[in-house]
Amino acid sequence: MISIIEIYYNINYLGLIEAFFIFISTMSLFLWGYLSDKYSRKRILLIGFAIVIFSNIGMIFADKIEIYILLRVFMGIGIGTISPVSYSLASDFIDINERSTILGGSSVATISGSGIGIILGGVFGDINWQIPFLIIALFFLFLLILFLSIREPIRGEKEPELIELASKNQLNDKKMPLINIKTFYSLFKKKTNLSMMTQGILALIPSAILNYYLINYLSDTRYGGIGLPLIWATILALSSASGRIFGFLIWGYLGDKLQQKYQTTKAKALLVTLTMGLQVPMISFSFFFALPVYEKGNINVLLFILTSSSFLIFMSFFFLGTLLGGASGPNRRSLSFDINEPEARGSISSIFTFADQIGASIGLFIASFLIPTLGYPQTFIAIVVIGYGLAMVLWIPSIFYVENDAKILRKILKDRAEQLKNE
Repeated sequence: MISIIEIYYNINYLGLIEAFFIFISTMSLFLWGYLSDKYSRKRILLIGFAIVIFSNIGMIFADKIEIYILLRVFMGIGIGTISPVSYSLASDFIDINERSTILGGSSVATISGSGIGIILGGVFGDINWQIPFLIIALFFLFLLILFLSIREPIRGEKEPELIELASKNQLNDKKMPLINIKTFYSLFKKKTNLSMMTQGILALIPSAILNYYLINYLSDTRYGGIGLPLIWATILALSSASGRIFGFLIWGYLGDKLQQKYQTTKAKALLVTLTMGLQVPMISFSFFFALPVYEKGNINVLLFILTSSSFLIFMSFFFLGTLLGGASGPNRRSLSFDINEPEARGSISSIFTFADQIGASIGLFIASFLIPTLGYPQTFIAIVVIGYGLAMVLWIPSIFYVENDAKILRKILKDRAEQLKNE
């Protein structure tokens, strides 16, 4: 849809504007994360929804590029509320033994939403590029109305040490500490946090490249591309990468079960380390087999794909690789809840999301140079081995640190519970 908007405004630099939108959204994470740990999270989220609604509706009246840019800035600010506030709320809505399972489901919903957004842009973009923005506004209006009726949970009410107090109405946000600058900086002193932050940066480098360039590889005729029609390249790519959806659900559920069985947070950290290590050979292997180049008009596309064993091998190994890669998302977020205080979870979520965005940006920057030089398959193999390989190595220290960080949190919350009981 970028090209359509560029034609509408008679410009050729919309990509830079969209990059600026992502930058604004990313930078606003810190502000919203910190504010969500200090004030009402429900109100902040509703403010964010309102900003998104009005900026999207405003696109109907954006007859000048300057207005478009201004509205995209506000849109980025509003979108920035979603990640830190929603994860902070989730930590207090979800039982401690079900966090990875539920977060896995929410990850599936997020991916599905992104997919629907791409489809909407493709369907309505040719008719009127403003229609998708109007649909987004209506969707966020629905969310705003929905969240008006939802009770905001008390910070920490699902923690084992505080559940009894919450059930007796002896717990409220006024009695719970709020974040301050000292608490915010302490997040960077926890070794598990640092391990998971750096892991996120490295893991998102290959993830972003594969997400962005896999369809290009299958549809492009340059740099070792296959040259399939775009629609078939999209279907093939989405089918092959759909393993991540199943991975979110399977590994999120298994992470919770292992932690309950062995009564240690190490179980989740070990699970992610093993699956991340195993996805490296799976995804790399899928690109070792040269796929046949499609020549337009020679054969039916579906028949061309089905009669080539290389496509089956590619899809199978890539699917298994993304299935294994699905363990990181829900279990990483869940572990961040297990080691960080309730009043700091909006901030730590914003930090993790920021780290992920940095990794994705680095990945796309690197790929823009490597693909023309090495070709698609060689770039994918090199980046997957280096990026996911180093990310796996950085998960290893967390296996040894996470249990101690979790015990420190449990001690803090136990002391708070005793103090509240004595008041």
